[in-house]
Amino acid sequence: MSDKKDKREKDDKDEKRQLGAVRGGTSGGNNALRSAVDKAKEEAQQRQQQHRLAELRKQQQAKQAARAKTPIAPPPRPRPTAAPAVAAVTATAAAAALSDEDRASLNSLESSFNQANKESELGDVYREIGEIDDLLTNLPLKLDQLRTRGYVHSGHLETALEKLDAEWDKIRPQVEARTQEEVTRLNSEMDALERQYNQVLRAPRGPLLEQVDAAVDRAKERINQVENNLGNLYKAVRSGVGEVEDAVSRAEWMVQQLDESPEIQLYEAEGPLLAVGAEWEKDGDEGPDGVLYLTDQRLLFEQKEEIATKKFLFVTTKSEKVQKLLLDVPAAEIEDVQHNEEGRGFLNMRKDDIIELVFSAKAPLARARFHLKGQDSSDWAAMIKKVRSGEIDNFRQDSFVEAMEQAAAATASLPTQCPSCFAELPAQPRGVTSVACDFCGAVVTAA
Repeated sequence: MSDKKDKREKDDKDEKRQLGAVRGGTSGGNNALRSAVDKAKEEAQQRQQQHRLAELRKQQQAKQAARAKTPIAPPPRPRPTAAPAVAAVTATAAAAALSDEDRASLNSLESSFNQANKESELGDVYREIGEIDDLLTNLPLKLDQLRTRGYVHSGHLETALEKLDAEWDKIRPQVEARTQEEVTRLNSEMDALERQYNQVLRAPRGPLLEQVDAAVDRAKERINQVENNLGNLYKAVRSGVGEVEDAVSRAEWMVQQLDESPEIQLYEAEGPLLAVGAEWEKDGDEGPDGVLYLTDQRLLFEQKEEIATKKFLFVTTKSEKVQKLLLDVPAAEIEDVQHNEEGRGFLNMRKDDIIELVFSAKAPLARARFHLKGQDSSDWAAMIKKVRSGEIDNFRQDSFVEAMEQAAAATASLPTQCPSCFAELPAQPRGVTSVACDFCGAVVTAA
């Protein structure tokens, strides 16, 4: 009876193995079909992106041409026609009577007047107008190119740029008209001041020097006030454009670092969020330097630095570049995150941004501590919490939501048991479509 039971169990196992093999073959066929479909979708998406980028370029070029019709700056004020102060004084009969103090005061007056004369052109205001024009033209193009390179988050940036562009079109004519009015008024005031200045050059005496010097100071204060008043007209647009520019610049650097990495491969529809130069402080304040990455699925650290291989009298004579992925942990395995600023250096005057992480028992390490170089650790802590909660998916750009949903569905179709040995398979991050069984080594793919 026992022999029959053993034989029946053996037959059952053989039948299950055959069924697993059949399933594997079916899965292979499905994978080939799915691969072809995915490739066709990817090619169609690339064509759509190229078409959208071409249309966007046309729109931005049209806007740039329309804004270029209005002159950016008026002709500069002419420089004073009088001779330089020292030469003029030397040519007067009273030159010998000038004290060293008066000569120094006259030289200082000359410098102050020339500065005021230059600033009265309001060149800084006109330069900022031109910079806003350029940024609102080029930032949408840069952002769209980043989208084609895998930057799928911060979907609010396109909306922000559209609102800023519309607001700028509304207020730009007012800003330029007001600026031209102020330049005309300042020109008149500077003409009057120049007449006083030339009078000093002809008769440089202490009381007159003091009087004109005070007038120049008042003129400079007046110019500064005008610049501040004009700047307030477009302060909100300038600030908003600056924030988008910073976000795009950080994203460009992050994508470039990922492109240069020989080991980091993103999952299907995985979106990079943050990247920063960092030091993994494994031993006190010391450890490998590299780049810390956060995606909507993982935390990664890639060592990227020059390591001294030979020294002579404490001077490096030979080095080699080391670039290696040292940490790859699912964001779901981060149990706790703490951030702070630590005082370091002489009298603890230098403030370093530190982020400390505690991982679950499933992670390859229990803790990690990083010194972030150039970014706020509180921003990282907040973003990590958004990833862990799933809230980050709400910030994905609209055109990439479908790809995220498809990747999630593909991962969800992975079996929970190995078809060959029926061992339990661990849950996988979104975008993973195959997993190797820890027990029998079989590679199981999504159905």
